[in-house]
Amino acid sequence: MAKGSPDGALVVFTTNRDGNQEIYTMRIDGASPANQTNNPSNDTGPPWSPNQAWVAFTSDRDGNREVYITKPGNLELYNITNTPYQDQATDWR
Repeated sequence: MAKGSPDGALVVFTTNRDGNQEIYTMRIDGASPANQTNNPSNDTGPPWSPNQAWVAFTSDRDGNREVYITKPGNLELYNITNTPYQDQATDWR
């Protein structure tokens, strides 16, 4: 499911257009799609942070499901759960 940014200019969504689940952003008019995760793992469930600075998502890139955050347009990712459990990003609240 696509989720609009707090300012209404962008959407973030999960797609398999690259052969696996990736997180993309694009303008609300559909222009400028950009892969935000670019990894052979499955990345899903991206909610925006309330200030639009971050996108959270779930990824299995470390061998189990972890919650990561990234700044749109910046491919730096941060694992914020780093547990042996199956973690899932759902919302910023």
